[in-house]
Amino acid sequence: MDVTTVVLAAQEATTHVSAHLPVLADASGHAAALPVEIPDPGDPQAPPGVGGKIETLLSWLKWGGLALCIAGIIIAGALMAVANRRGEGGENVARLGWAMGGVAVISAVLSLVTFIAS
Repeated sequence: MDVTTVVLAAQEATTHVSAHLPVLADASGHAAALPVEIPDPGDPQAPPGVGGKIETLLSWLKWGGLALCIAGIIIAGALMAVANRRGEGGENVARLGWAMGGVAVISAVLSLVTFIAS
């Protein structure tokens, strides 16, 4: 196979592909294949009869997550008090920070998801 045969085969393949895809030239002169139209599914909706149940489930999960974070803060505080008696309280500060970070994330989840989705 020589170079001319390869070039002709590549040109034929490009012609065949470009016949089936719309082509748009960008500012640098290169052509890029783009879909004709990107479908917009619209606003998200819950299936009929499910919306209230999902909201209840999510509120229960949020309540449970916050309860676990509060328990974590209490446990971290107790461990800090015990470790302070022994003179080694530094490592429990990280536990307290992670528990408080969890509270912040769980409390701000609606705002975070709305920001990411928009």
